[in-house]
Amino acid sequence: MGNEDIENRFMKSKKWIFLFCVFIFLSISSLFASGGGDTTRISVSEKSPMGALLRSALIPGWGQWYNGQKLKSILVFGGGMTLIGAAVIQNQRAVRSSIPEEREFYQSDRDRFIWYFLGAYLLNLLDAYVDASLSNFDTGPDLSVRSPMSAGKGVMVAFCWRF
Repeated sequence: MGNEDIENRFMKSKKWIFLFCVFIFLSISSLFASGGGDTTRISVSEKSPMGALLRSALIPGWGQWYNGQKLKSILVFGGGMTLIGAAVIQNQRAVRSSIPEEREFYQSDRDRFIWYFLGAYLLNLLDAYVDASLSNFDTGPDLSVRSPMSAGKGVMVAFCWRF
């Protein structure tokens, strides 16, 4: 068997592994989105920050999917898998290389991709947690101040500012 045959098999297996990971990710996400058979429903505004954090810790992008940001979830997952794939490819090149300088170059690239993945992973965790924490934050245009005395007798002062 030549190196080309091994490399072709490796590339084909990478495609199947990636498709399998996407399938598992979407299956688990749809299970949690449907409530997992539970009859109680969580309202859209009630997101658990720790739940989003744990989901993103298990599979990068899952916390964003849980928070309702589907496109960001796909980008985070795809970016993470791309960085891991690049690190694996550079590692394979380093292993196959017989020239010490070339091997050192590939190992340096591999390490850089691993650091990029770790940075993206931490940002993924932070983003999922913050987005879930701010899920019920009111972003409406009404910024008026209401007094608790407005229901009974008394004087009420309202201040409205419209842009």
